[in-house]
Amino acid sequence: MATAITAPLRVAVVGGGPAGSLFALYALHYGAQAGREVLVTLFEARDFNRAGSRGCNMCAGIIPADVLRDLRGLNLTIPPSLVMGEIDSYALHTASGCLRVTMMDPDARAVTVFRGNGPGPGLPPEPISFDSFLLAEAERRGARVIRQQIEEICARPRRWVRTHDRVYHCDLIVLASGVNGSVLPAHGLPYVPPRTEAMAQGEVFLGSPEVRNRLGSAVHVFFPRSLPVVFGTLVPKGPFVSISLLGRGTESLTIREFLGLQAVQRILPEGSRQVCACRPRIAVGPASYAFAEGFVAVGDAGVTRLYKNGVGTALVTARRAAETAVLRGIEEKDFREHYGPLCQKIHRDNRFGRFLFSVVAVLMRSQLFSTRYMLVADREGERPPDEQAMRRILWGLLTGSYPYEEIFRMLLHVGFERSLSAA
Repeated sequence: MATAITAPLRVAVVGGGPAGSLFALYALHYGAQAGREVLVTLFEARDFNRAGSRGCNMCAGIIPADVLRDLRGLNLTIPPSLVMGEIDSYALHTASGCLRVTMMDPDARAVTVFRGNGPGPGLPPEPISFDSFLLAEAERRGARVIRQQIEEICARPRRWVRTHDRVYHCDLIVLASGVNGSVLPAHGLPYVPPRTEAMAQGEVFLGSPEVRNRLGSAVHVFFPRSLPVVFGTLVPKGPFVSISLLGRGTESLTIREFLGLQAVQRILPEGSRQVCACRPRIAVGPASYAFAEGFVAVGDAGVTRLYKNGVGTALVTARRAAETAVLRGIEEKDFREHYGPLCQKIHRDNRFGRFLFSVVAVLMRSQLFSTRYMLVADREGERPPDEQAMRRILWGLLTGSYPYEEIFRMLLHVGFERSLSAA
C-alpha cells in the first residue's frame, strides 16, 4: 500500500485557460480529499472578460454533455447567462443533400459558449466568458492568480518560473498555455511542443431571432469540394454564428470564401456581417516529453483530441495530471506510470480519428456514396436509437462523444461497405 504524501505542494500553473484552471481546481480538490496542502499559483495575463480579440481564446465553444457532467462532479455548473445556445442535432450538408443527425442520448445536452467575452456589440453587458468563469472559480477555491505572463521556466537544478519582474520558485511546473502563444524558454527540460495546423475561425452577426430561424439548435457541417478543408461548421451562439474551417490547406483560406459557397448561402444570408476572424493553430499531434521530474504539460500543450472536444481533453488531462501530482508524486516515473498512459491513449485514438475524418470527408463529397449513406441513415431513423448504428457513428464523430477507435470498430461491426452497397 502506497504511503500517503503529506508535504505541502507548491504548483506554478502557466496559462489560465480551461486546462490551467481545471488543473488548479482538481489539484485543490484532491489536496482537500487527502488532507494535503496544495498551494497553486496560476499565471494568466489575458483578461477573458474583454470583448473582441483581446479576450478571445479562439475556439468554436461547444461544451459537450460529458464535460458538463464532469464539471458537476466539481460542484460547477455553467451559469445560464454564459450559455449562448443548446445543441440537439448536427446537420450535414453533403453532395446529395442535407442529413440531420439528432442527439442519440436524450441526456446528452451540449451547449455553446464564448471562451472570451464575445466579439462585441449585440451581447449582454455582464461578463459571459467561459474561461473567465473557470479561472474565477479556481481563484475562489484557493488558487492565487497573478495577471502576468510567464517569460521563462526552469526545471533544473531548481524549479522556477519568471515574469518580467520576478522569479517564483515551486515544486511543480504545469504548462497549460496551449499552442498559440510564443514558445517559452524552458531550461533543463527536453519538452517539444505538439505539431500544429492552422485553422480559420470567425463570427458573423445576424441577431438572435435570425440565428434561431436559420440554424435552429443544430451545428451545420459542410464538406465543400472546392475548398481545401476537411470540413467547415456553423455554430449558433445567441445573436452570432461561429464559423470554423479545419484541416490542411486553411492557411490561405478566408472566411469570406467559405461564406460565398452556395450551400452556406442557403443557411446564411448573402452579405452577412462578419465581425471578427482569426487563424489559430490547433494541435494535431502530442508534445514530446510532456512530463519530467517536477514538470507536466496538460491540454493542448500536452495532447488533445483531433479536431474535437478540446475542452474535454483539457479536463481529462488536467484531472489525471493533478491526481498524479497530489496523490502519487511529481517524479518523472510518477507521471510516466499514471499520466503517460492517458496521453498515449489519446494519441493512439487520434490515428483512428484522422482516418475516419478523411473517409467521411470523401464520402460526403461524393454524390454516389453520400446518397447511399443518406438512404441507410433515413431507414435507420425509423428504428429505436440503439439500432441506429450509422447515425450513431456520425454523431460520435461530429460531437467527439465516443473515442475514435470505438467509432472505427462500430463501423467494422455494422459492415460499412455492405450497408452502402445494399442501399
